[in-house]
Amino acid sequence: MAGLDTRGAFDGLVQGFNMMDAYNHRKASSARADQQVQMQQRGLDMREQEFAAQQDDRQKQQDQQQIAQFYTGWASGIDAPITPELEQAFERNKLADPRHLFRPETEAAVQYADKLAKGEGSLFSKQTVDAMNDFYAPRVNRGNGGKKRLAGMYPGQKDGSFVFELEVEDEQGNKRLAPMTVNRGLEGEDDEVAQYEIDQAIGPVMGAKSIYQALGQNRDKMLGYLRSSGYLPKEAEKWERVEGPDGAILQRNTATGEMKSVVGRKSAGAGGAYAPSSDVKTLEYLKANGMSDQQARDELVRLKRGGSDSSISAGDRYRVTFLTNQIKEIDSQLEAFPDPEAEAALRQQREQLVQARQGLASDLGLAGVPGQQQARQEPKPSQPQQGPKVGHVEDGYEFLGGDPADPENWSKK
Repeated sequence: MAGLDTRGAFDGLVQGFNMMDAYNHRKASSARADQQVQMQQRGLDMREQEFAAQQDDRQKQQDQQQIAQFYTGWASGIDAPITPELEQAFERNKLADPRHLFRPETEAAVQYADKLAKGEGSLFSKQTVDAMNDFYAPRVNRGNGGKKRLAGMYPGQKDGSFVFELEVEDEQGNKRLAPMTVNRGLEGEDDEVAQYEIDQAIGPVMGAKSIYQALGQNRDKMLGYLRSSGYLPKEAEKWERVEGPDGAILQRNTATGEMKSVVGRKSAGAGGAYAPSSDVKTLEYLKANGMSDQQARDELVRLKRGGSDSSISAGDRYRVTFLTNQIKEIDSQLEAFPDPEAEAALRQQREQLVQARQGLASDLGLAGVPGQQQARQEPKPSQPQQGPKVGHVEDGYEFLGGDPADPENWSKK
């Protein structure tokens, strides 16, 4: 997303951070002008007030610039760090703080407001009030008068405006309803009831939506940095199954983005879900119950023999076939993985399987291992040489003919 300009999206977000601050500033400036005409003797005090207001405006501009650079950097693929100055800026502008902006409740509120802006739903409804509570929580609960939350929305005195009703809880736990005032204080304490236009309330929410969209795929990278730096709490590790190139099945860590391959491919049947074989399920079960990978494979072979511990049987041949099938599966995955790291891991796994198969074949004296096969199959002088006939069944496997030492010449009955 290099070159993406997110300043417009950010402007929409920050314009509503203080909702009535711009109005208050204009009102205060007008009052100061009147006072300056009427009471020129207090010019020094007026200049001090004006200087303080200018300092406040300068701080807000610096905050907005720092926050905008942070989100614009990540949206463009640039790692923008959290500095102490930026942390302080987020403290002063909590609606823009990632700790608020990327809460599930905040994102759900943004989705609801988006539907509301498209004409879906009712503005004056409990669902709207709940969404506003989730998004504007850091702003609603400021000021004096106890704990506060939005309790309702009603049309204001001005056309196209509305007012919020607050639920206020004092230190004793008593609750009462009161209209939201400009400074979030109590009505009648030199604080007027705040009236908002629809754009004032929806604009910042839509600005948040624009930031979500601008970050795109860089969002996970940014959140990963914030979690690793301790600015955000670490997400519980969770793996989800995704489809890779050419139908390969992968697993993705939702917290870190790490990808792992899964032995198997997407089924061509209805539903398209990966359906591992019963042998794979058995191996997974055995490993889940404390066995190592090799122990699980040995146990699977033993179970295939019907519990027999005989060292040479069709079960041993099946074990060779099982290893061969795994090698073939990895070969098919190698064709689908352009990623060098994934390819290197698969080739290492394949080499281990090949060595295991060769070692087993050598121990059993199967075809392809010179010297041992002849010694093991050589009949005793007192017995005539005799092999199994076609159709002979041993350990649940039927002989199809040819070399009885070749596992491909046996079929499960």
